[in-house]
This record gives sequence, C-alpha cells and structure tokens, in this order.
Amino acid sequence: MAKKSDTSFPLDISAILHMGTRLENYSNMFRQDVVLKEEVDPEILQQALNNLAPRFPTIIAGIHSGFFAHSIIPSEEVPQVQPDDEFMKVMSDEEIEECAVRIKYKGRKIVLECFHSISDGYGGFVFMHSLAAEYIHLKHGVKFTASDTLCLPEDPVRAEEVSDDYLRYAKRTGWFADRVKAYKMVKDIEDDMQIHHCTDEIDTKELLGVARKYGVSMTAFLVAVQIYTIFQFQQEDTEENKKSTVRIMVPVDLRRVFPSISLRNFLLYVMPGVRLEDELTFSELVAEVATQMKELSTPEELRIILSMNANLQRYWISKAIPLWIKQKIMRFGYSIFGEVSSTMTLSNLGTSMVPEEMKPYIESEHSFLTPRLLSGANCCVNSYGDKTFINATWRGHDTAFEDRFFANLREFMAKDFN
Repeated sequence: MAKKSDTSFPLDISAILHMGTRLENYSNMFRQDVVLKEEVDPEILQQALNNLAPRFPTIIAGIHSGFFAHSIIPSEEVPQVQPDDEFMKVMSDEEIEECAVRIKYKGRKIVLECFHSISDGYGGFVFMHSLAAEYIHLKHGVKFTASDTLCLPEDPVRAEEVSDDYLRYAKRTGWFADRVKAYKMVKDIEDDMQIHHCTDEIDTKELLGVARKYGVSMTAFLVAVQIYTIFQFQQEDTEENKKSTVRIMVPVDLRRVFPSISLRNFLLYVMPGVRLEDELTFSELVAEVATQMKELSTPEELRIILSMNANLQRYWISKAIPLWIKQKIMRFGYSIFGEVSSTMTLSNLGTSMVPEEMKPYIESEHSFLTPRLLSGANCCVNSYGDKTFINATWRGHDTAFEDRFFANLREFMAKDFN
C-alpha cells in the first residue's frame, strides 16, 4: 500500500507532462544499471534498500491523484527487490501510485527502473550510487562519506534535495515558445511493444579525441552522427518529407548552469535542427550542430525556457482546473508541442563520479530511455571509468537505424585526420 501521509510534494512541470502523456502501453521511464564485480546477493540488496528508503522520500514514492493535481507521496512499504526478468516493462497505474520505481537484480547488476515523473538521470544516479554504497557497506564493511551525490541512511533529508528548482530559478515572465514540426522517422514496430536494447562500448579518450578534432563536444559529435544517419533514411522518403527539418532533442542538466542538488526533475531540452536539403558535409554538419547547441544552451536562453515552463504551473487558472481536464489539455498540448517538434532524442548523462572506495566494486554503469512513441527508438549515453556506453533502445525487430548509426559512428571514429 502507498502511504497515506501528511508528507507530499507537488509535481514539477516535467513530472506533470510525463503524467499527462502516459498511455496504457506507454510510460516514459529511464533505467540505470550498476554492474558490480560480483554476483548480487538479493537479501543484502533488500536490506540496503530498507535502510536507505527513508532517505529518498521523493524517489521511493508513489504518485497520487487529487481532484486538482497529482502529488508525490513517500511509499508506506519499501518495495521488494525483484529479478530483472523483463526490460523496462510499462508501469501500470497501480505501480505508479504505490511506488513509481523498481529495484531489480540480475547476475552482477543492480537495476533502477524509474517513471520519469519521479526524477531525472542525475537523481537516479545519486540514488543508485547511494544504494550501491549501502550494499557494499553491508557486505564488505566499507565505510563511505556523505556528499551531494552520495546519501547515507543515517543522514537527514535536506530541503534542497526535494525542492522544485524550476520554480526556484524561474522569472515571472515568458509564455509559449515557438515549436515547429520536425521530420518524423517511424520504425515498423509490427505491434511489438517489447523494448529491445543494445550497448556499444567505446574508449572515452578516443571518442573525445575525435570530437575535439572536429572542434566540438562529445555530445555535439554524437548528435551529428545521429542526424547524418537519419538523413540516410530521409533520402529514401517522399519529396515532401525530405524538406522537413531533422531535429534532435538533447536534454540539458540545469544543475550545470544553476546551482542545485535537487533529486527531482531539473532538466530542459535543446533541439538543434538541420535540413537534408542544406547538403552539408559531415564536418559542416558537426559545426552547425555545435553552434546551435551552444546558442541554445546559454544561461539566458535556458532561463527563458525554464520560466516559460514554470509559469504554466503558477497561473491560478491552471490550479483551478480539475485534474481530468488538465490531463486532456496536456495530451493535446503534447500532440502539438511534444514529440512532433523533434525527430529523436540523444541524452548524454556525462561521466559518473563515484567515491574512490566504491571503484574496486563497480565494473560499469549503463543508462537507457524508453523508446519514443513516434520513432520507436531512443539513445542514451553515459561514461564510467575509461569507457563511454552508447545505449540504444527500440521497439520491433527492425534494427536498420541502430545498425546504420553504429556503423556510421565507427566510420567517423576511424577517419584519418592527418
């Protein structure tokens, strides 16, 4: 049962959108795997979770529906760890209400599957590193020191960890931003709603080295490879669709711009876009993507978008509308301003930073996103140690896009710059 508690947290604007756009066969989730160097002991993992759960009241929590709004309420019972038998299965309404996360295990993996209204990738990794630390402490007696990115069971919950920092940093200005339809690349999922996945492991120094030879960041380089791959499919499309802009949704962790240790959602999206008919070389494509990402990611631009989104929460009329009506409005708005405004997503969570005491016990980490509804595909990137992991997810048995993307990436990685 979910806790009937006086403690509750209103949903942030990202969480509201994720709640408003879920369907019977779709819930926007992310998954994070921490791969240990030894088999996971489920009993010790459960004890570690039992100890740690009160420390994360907005993550070990369910989402409840009121007359006017949803709220996050800490779960009364700690969820049971479960075998990782099915990859990112859609969360039911009952699951989301009782506890909108799953803690799983398989072999050497500890797994978090999280409904995106609860948290984002940063919050997920803080929770996972804290859970891994408590597990290692129980099994091996290793002691850890608390930090902004590692929480210990005995430490009190800080108000800054559970705050809605969209509202904290927003200005009371701004309204709707322009959105245009982007090129829609649709996979043939053949009514197969099962989520498939694969991971390509690349040496981080090598990948960064290639990106720097183009004079751009790793993220800009990977986005350019993604657009280049989509162009190859767009070439085979109708003449009308060939004119559409390929636009990639790139999440930006706002904590890198605005000081925050919130474990709730605190990210925005920039959407660099390029047209096939521009006939850019790959070098020109990389430069254009990097330029757009830089221009869209300035603190000034991000605050404008942040303020626009936050002000949707603030207007009294939105608070006075019954929840069931707001959800219909959200679904309608998402159909206009949501996935149709971008072709695909590429999320780079950056390098995982773990305490030195933890490194001997962790082999790797991986992050995955639910495939998008329209394209049936998605891509999430993270780095751990000296490796970068490019994690693709998709529905259906058609892997043409993934095969071509990874082939293109290897081709550009192997390019001779001499």
